[in-house]
Amino acid sequence: MDYKEFYNNKTNCFRNVSLPGKRILILSPHPDDEVIACGGSIIKSLKDNAVFHIVYLTNGERKITDKNDPFQRKKEALKVLQYFNVNSYEFLNLVDQNIEISSAIINRLTNIIENFKPDLICLPHLFDMQLDHFMTNILLFHAIKNKFTFQFNILKYEVWTLLSPNLVINITDQIDSKKEAMRIYDSQLLQYDYINHIDMYGRVHNMSRILWDENFVLLEYKFNIKNKFKNTTPWTHSEAFITMKYSDFISEIENLNGVI
Repeated sequence: MDYKEFYNNKTNCFRNVSLPGKRILILSPHPDDEVIACGGSIIKSLKDNAVFHIVYLTNGERKITDKNDPFQRKKEALKVLQYFNVNSYEFLNLVDQNIEISSAIINRLTNIIENFKPDLICLPHLFDMQLDHFMTNILLFHAIKNKFTFQFNILKYEVWTLLSPNLVINITDQIDSKKEAMRIYDSQLLQYDYINHIDMYGRVHNMSRILWDENFVLLEYKFNIKNKFKNTTPWTHSEAFITMKYSDFISEIENLNGVI
């Protein structure tokens, strides 16, 4: 094995590009996951003429502020879609924090994929520390295994748990628009500071980029790290992903002993 090549491939993940697809299916377990994880990349890819279909698995009814309106977050999602100018979407209306895998819902997602024919499917990474995010992976596994003749890749995003990415996309120019989209989810901002969450996650990977790009030796640079930060880092915000082939995604789920 060429260990240096392996290391370089692992760490050279920063790209001033859009999402790696032109027909992109986003699986969002709850209304807001699509914005928190990849809102900037969605905006960036739309400008590159990508076509999106966004599927909301649940309506997020367990975290609403208006207890008389279980569709509060669904209504907010519709406003976000209008803000993005994305007209292709659907709601599966599964139970929030209790997604059940049934033949009916498997067939429904399979039909969505067959009809849309994406070249990229985006969903939370497997261990994003939220049950519905985990179950989204299990559902996709059953919906796609051995069922399609056309090819597509899988892209995993982060919402709650940082991942070790092989793709980090610069969204510096899109960050203000991403935050505006997040502010539409007013019910969620009343419960948690997602704007700060977006800022924090967007900068964590950028700090890693400084270390990789500049090859810091701490003793040499310890007195002018601040200056180096300003001069060498044109990105202020980013979104991180893991891209994988169809076969790698299938293997990842199959290797969950006792689950499949």
